[in-house]
This record gives sequence, structure tokens and C-alpha cells, in this order.
Amino acid sequence: MTTQPEALLENNLIKQLVSLGYTSAKIHDGDALVSNLKSQLENFNKTTFIVSAFLLRVTILSIFLLY
Repeated sequence: MTTQPEALLENNLIKQLVSLGYTSAKIHDGDALVSNLKSQLENFNKTTFIVSAFLLRVTILSIFLLY
């Protein structure tokens, strides 16, 4: 059995997903991650979240997951 570096596996997965029609998102920091999560959930649920309410829920969820 051969092994591949993790970076190579990640790059191959990204290439496969892009070939299936997914788009790649550039996430540079925590704010960009939360912003992308919000927009993806809005698109999936066909709705719009109020920023303050969304951030509150994300904060509560992250605290819950830490414990």
C-alpha cells in the first residue's frame, strides 16, 4: 500500500470537487470562515440571516462544542 502526503490528498480532493461543479472558497481567517458559513447556509435554506443573530448562534454553538 502506498502513502501520499496530506497536502497531495487535499489538493486531489479539491480538484475532484471542482470537477463536480463545486467552487473553491478562499478562507484566510475566522471572520471569512463565519461569513462563508453564513452565506452557504443562507443559500442552502433559501433565507437570509440577520448578522447579529447568526453570530450569536455561532458563538453559542462553538462554546457548546468546546465542552
